[in-house]
Amino acid sequence: MKIVAKKTFDRKVLDVNIELEEHKIYALIGANGSGKSTLLKVLSSVINPDTDSSIDIPFKNDEVYYMPQMPYTFDLSVYNNIKLGIPLKSSPGEKIYCKYRIDTMLKTIDLNQLRKANAQTLSGGEKQKMALIRSLVVKHALLLLDEPTSAMDINATLKAEELIQKYKEEFDGTIIMATHSIKQAQRLADVVLFLDEGEIKEIADAQTFIDHPQSDELKDFLQKI
Repeated sequence: MKIVAKKTFDRKVLDVNIELEEHKIYALIGANGSGKSTLLKVLSSVINPDTDSSIDIPFKNDEVYYMPQMPYTFDLSVYNNIKLGIPLKSSPGEKIYCKYRIDTMLKTIDLNQLRKANAQTLSGGEKQKMALIRSLVVKHALLLLDEPTSAMDINATLKAEELIQKYKEEFDGTIIMATHSIKQAQRLADVVLFLDEGEIKEIADAQTFIDHPQSDELKDFLQKI
């Protein structure tokens, strides 16, 4: 995937030029305002990049799934919110398998007891659990996750990471995930990208980031977390 992505609002907030391999988990690390969410929104077509951008993603729009940090919650039960992740074109057999996956993930992440509750009554962390399950029901060629565990406690976060790892093992898709946690990046990512003021300043595996940071910007960021 060749990505030349630029986005300007009242100032330049994103200026990225990078090539990514498929079938890997990428973690986007950086402070608030560094461009992580903007990059995900551009890749998902939620917002349009500047006209001089060039984004070569070999997937159709319906093969790309974006989970925002503040997940969409419909006035339905938790279970019916999650079922919206099952494509309408799915065969009867596929729908049965998807429902099995939903049941399994609800139990894994400790949300099964709330499956009949109205989703709009959930806490922020519970809504993120629900939205994450919805995003993992079927394979997506490109899965974009924006701070998917930011409202969860550490136990829920580890269980959410377990779901993401199992999804990757089963479907072998490409995942790009924004996170503030270098420890989460260590646990999940094949490759970590450090963004600062809209630009990618460093690329490495997570352990190299911690042990051998190269840029002054990354060294400064690591000292603050």
